[in-house]
Amino acid sequence: MGGSSPHTDDTDSVDTGEGRACWDVDSGWPECAHLAGSPEGFGPGERMPDWTLVDQRGESLSMHRLASMVVVVDVSAGWCGPCNQAAGVAEEWYQEHRDDGVMMVHLMTEDYRNQPADTAFAAEWADEYGLTFPVGTEDEGVVDALYDEGLIGGIPTYLVYDRELRLQAVWTGYSAELLDEAVEQLQ
Repeated sequence: MGGSSPHTDDTDSVDTGEGRACWDVDSGWPECAHLAGSPEGFGPGERMPDWTLVDQRGESLSMHRLASMVVVVDVSAGWCGPCNQAAGVAEEWYQEHRDDGVMMVHLMTEDYRNQPADTAFAAEWADEYGLTFPVGTEDEGVVDALYDEGLIGGIPTYLVYDRELRLQAVWTGYSAELLDEAVEQLQ
């Protein structure tokens, strides 16, 4: 993979702390689906169901592949001014935390015209803001489920999952302080 991967800094794997290599050499995204049998749901303390993000490169990323990492999911839309502001600083924040086993994921709901986001839009968003972490869409009803659970009251909404993919924090609006505090508590 060498230096071509945006996530591995010239390595093909990263140690999860449990002796497991997590980078999928073909896609460049983590491969850690070792947690099984835990109750799943979208509520606080529940383990994230295994849903698939279609990223900015058109590749599928199973969310359970992120197990053993602290995962920050930013639910955003292209038309949302605060989402655009947050995206402008997201890469810098991610680069500061990725070596600590933190993964940022932007889940795009709609494009600039209030239309459903697609892979082309995810790629445009990632390019516009120089984002190297997964940016994508889903078509499995995840965003609807998050709304139904009352977790999304506006956007951007941040959901922070621990290393076992259990929801530990959620809030609306970008805050570097809240991100830092939530992630630090899970280290």
